[in-house]
Amino acid sequence: MKPLLFFILLLRSLSAYCQTGPIAICAKDTLVYYFNSSGAVEINAKDFDRGSYDDKTPSEKLKFSFDRERKDTSKIFTCVELFYQRNLCNQYTTEREKKLYVFDEDNQLDSCDIHIYFEDTLLVCPFVEQHSIRINISIQNQFDFTEPIEANIYMNNKLVSTKSIKNNNSLVNFYVNNCYIDSTFRVELIKNGDPINGVTSSDVKSIKNHVLGKQIFTNPYAILAADVNESKNITAADVKDIRLLINGNITRFPKTSNWKFIDADYKFSDPSYPYDAPNYVEWIQKNENTKYVNFIAIKMGDVNMTSR
Repeated sequence: MKPLLFFILLLRSLSAYCQTGPIAICAKDTLVYYFNSSGAVEINAKDFDRGSYDDKTPSEKLKFSFDRERKDTSKIFTCVELFYQRNLCNQYTTEREKKLYVFDEDNQLDSCDIHIYFEDTLLVCPFVEQHSIRINISIQNQFDFTEPIEANIYMNNKLVSTKSIKNNNSLVNFYVNNCYIDSTFRVELIKNGDPINGVTSSDVKSIKNHVLGKQIFTNPYAILAADVNESKNITAADVKDIRLLINGNITRFPKTSNWKFIDADYKFSDPSYPYDAPNYVEWIQKNENTKYVNFIAIKMGDVNMTSR
């Protein structure tokens, strides 16, 4: 056999040997789905894909299924899923763990674990005991609710509900299964719009004076507002980013959200270093009484606190 022909055949053999097939990459977080009035919800397997790929098949031609036989590219889930959630309470498992199967054009497959949480907010599943949880969410400083705030509610680190907050005192109500006693609940508020609200050249001047040591911030919330690059320090880099925002060169800060919401009851051990303040309120639920949680809204870049 000629050396060149042998070399070509060897390369082809190695190529076939190194064929890996698809690599499945799934959503790491738990996805929440709500049953309709018939006690069912249809879910597409591809919803859980987060960039699966293959060494030969283009990504857009990969196929996704909830089973190895490629029969369940989409699937209708019913109230029975809540039955499984209820029976897993002792393990504090409030979501169903399933698998996503990814297939290439050669029918090779790979899989990864996915997590689904089902909610019966319409109370159409008769055999599953559910409990109403009430949370009163308060934002203590004045706030413009032209654009609602999103409240994400977690139980044992799993997202169980998302609510829209439209005023300074909002009572939200949602349903969980009977795992909730002694569960850890957490509320986080999110708002990314209205980036320029309250941010002016006056804030730039105040931050420069702090950096130069002329007038040091003593208010921990002002310190947090000034640290727009999340470096846990206030520097000229923060001043630069705020100027870019004011001048319209950027529409949001590159390394942080436009707003932060801090636990209003948090006690700063060192007000000059407030960076460990939690941007959530967390507690262990003991009963069905209303839980009151309080936040302070911080507009990033607005150290003079003129935002509304």
